[in-house]
Amino acid sequence: MTDENTNLDPIDNFRAKLLLLIKSNPPTKNFMMKKRVKQQQSIELVENKIEIKVPQSYHISDLMAQKKDFIRKILIYQQKINTNLIFQFNYHGIKDIFAKFFFESLLELREFTLTFSNITYIGDSELEIIGATLNRKLNYLQKLRIQCSSSRITDKGLKIFGIELTKTKSQLEEISLNFSRCPHVTDKGVKILTSKLCRRLPNLKNITLDFHLAKITGKSIESIGYEVGNQESRIEQLKLNFERCEELADKNLEIFLLRLAKSQNSLRKFSINCWDCLNITENGFLNFAKTLIKNFQKLTSLNFKFNGCIQITKKSVEEFGLVMNEYGRNIQNLTLFFYGCDEITEEAKNKFIANVSFVPFLKLKW
Repeated sequence: MTDENTNLDPIDNFRAKLLLLIKSNPPTKNFMMKKRVKQQQSIELVENKIEIKVPQSYHISDLMAQKKDFIRKILIYQQKINTNLIFQFNYHGIKDIFAKFFFESLLELREFTLTFSNITYIGDSELEIIGATLNRKLNYLQKLRIQCSSSRITDKGLKIFGIELTKTKSQLEEISLNFSRCPHVTDKGVKILTSKLCRRLPNLKNITLDFHLAKITGKSIESIGYEVGNQESRIEQLKLNFERCEELADKNLEIFLLRLAKSQNSLRKFSINCWDCLNITENGFLNFAKTLIKNFQKLTSLNFKFNGCIQITKKSVEEFGLVMNEYGRNIQNLTLFFYGCDEITEEAKNKFIANVSFVPFLKLKW
């Protein structure tokens, strides 16, 4: 018998098979009615990404017991076309998530995203399991994204996670870690985790770190600058989120750039979110922006978000525009957010836009 999907391209063929699987594997009554909440498991294909979402009302035992063959089939299809697999879990059975049978089908996975949203069950021991399993099972993994906000995660958990994830040789080139809203994560945890990632992942090129609303100070960004800067000619993209870090100040930004200087020949994309970091002054921002533009000449993409930094005025915008015009000609993509900085005048905005008219992709918000 001829497969009717034979002539489809790999993505469309996979989509057709996935839709057929979903249609032929409807959730059972017990699976749907757990805790009397009428929610359905969601398994969707968005472009070339599989997204599996499990409502909070489910237990992992339901998914594994009733959908084991279904999930296994999906993973087999996924492997063939190397799509990105996204898991969004809202339950506490983390040990079962990383059960042996589950990851045996993921051995050649290149890209993996794991999101825990509004979870209080995830703590240090669970992070250890995640790091160890990813390191042992996903030997071909190149891109990893983890988002986990929990009051049970501490510096100890970040340290153990970093050790386990980097214990053996890894192919990881891109890593994105979001530990925002973790009130027990401090500068110490950020320093240890960043050290493990930068020193023990030899192929790492892109780093995204989000610690907004964690218990950190400006010392964290100094530590990141030191570790990334010591990886000479390797890190190409760095994205940092320090939103509402009240103790982040001018001096911390200055030290960060001094320590980051060794990577000036490799860094291509840089993004920083300092939303509502009220201790950043006008001079602090200007010195930071000028130093970055002048010294990091290989930059092609720059993303500044200083919303709510009320000490930034029209002077900052006007002088930054002049610096961009003189030193920032390689910038192809510029995002600049100054929403809530009420001292920036329309005249200053127009001058800035005129000075950066050479930038092909410009996004401004103020």
